[in-house]
Amino acid sequence: MLGALTKFVKRVAPNVYISGLLDCDKAGEQFLRDGPPSETLVDVGCGDGEKTMVWWRASRAKTCIGLEFVESEIDVAKSRGIDARKADLSLPWPVADGECDVVMSSQNIEHMHRTMFYAGELFRILRPGGRAIVLTENLSGWANIAALSFGWQPFSSTPLDGHIIGCPLAHMADVKLERFSILTEAFEAGITGAAAHVCVLAYRGLRDVMQKTGFEILGYGSTGYAPFWGAPSRFLCRIDPRHGHFLALEARKPF
Repeated sequence: MLGALTKFVKRVAPNVYISGLLDCDKAGEQFLRDGPPSETLVDVGCGDGEKTMVWWRASRAKTCIGLEFVESEIDVAKSRGIDARKADLSLPWPVADGECDVVMSSQNIEHMHRTMFYAGELFRILRPGGRAIVLTENLSGWANIAALSFGWQPFSSTPLDGHIIGCPLAHMADVKLERFSILTEAFEAGITGAAAHVCVLAYRGLRDVMQKTGFEILGYGSTGYAPFWGAPSRFLCRIDPRHGHFLALEARKPF
């Protein structure tokens, strides 16, 4: 019985996950488009800058700063015109106080050992009135709740040192993830969160972290309502945002 269920979930899970992730990206992009044109955008954990270019266009910012640790990724980001700066996100970021008016944090905060420090840096680098957009996985998503009820790792907490471990229904369970190989430089430098989800926040947790840091919440929702995807998932997330698999939050630093 479990074998058949495992095969079914592993077939369905990629659709649910990818659809939810793409919808989360679109929600972040919409937050950027709906706000005023920006002077400076900061993308935290910009990688090679491919996704950063999407955020940059949506924000209509004049300049874009990217924060990244892996040197090879920084070089590619710079070739795209991004002011890419090397940064260990667990330490003070190489961005001056109030240097930007919009900051994008996409699928990063769950990798942080110092969650409140991370949120504090988002706050510090923004000008008064500046906006932070945070996209992350949701510990209180139904898929995670279901996994916990069986004594398994929640799906959002299975990435451990480049493996997916602890949940037999994870569609990439116990498989070495080749995409983590580029993070070896960061991992060997002691940035253990580079290849793991360290602290995945639930719906209320993310809101409370941002408010405790001093932010005002402007918009908040979720995407990826398991076991559905596409239009049914989007509809269910609108009526029950607490249990979608991904969270999308827009917050403002008070004037």
